[in-house]
Amino acid sequence: MLVIEIKLKERMIEIYLKDGKKVLDMITFPEKGDLTEKLLPMIDNLIKKNKLQIKDIQKIITKSDLKEPFTSYRILKTVEKTFNFFK
Repeated sequence: MLVIEIKLKERMIEIYLKDGKKVLDMITFPEKGDLTEKLLPMIDNLIKKNKLQIKDIQKIITKSDLKEPFTSYRILKTVEKTFNFFK
């Protein structure tokens, strides 16, 4: 099962393409308050780089190392819930 896992760390975003527990590929970029502009293109790049299509991804999972509900985390959860709703 192919999954996109997005991790929010202190000012860093990590996007993993996983098949089960195996990491197939990863993109990391700094979070500078422009997550809404960068997140979807980064996910799209990761999918295309691995010669996949969005329909090949079963779900998106988000995780955060931050203890407080930051706006960045809420953006990630919105993308996760929207994608998973339509799957």
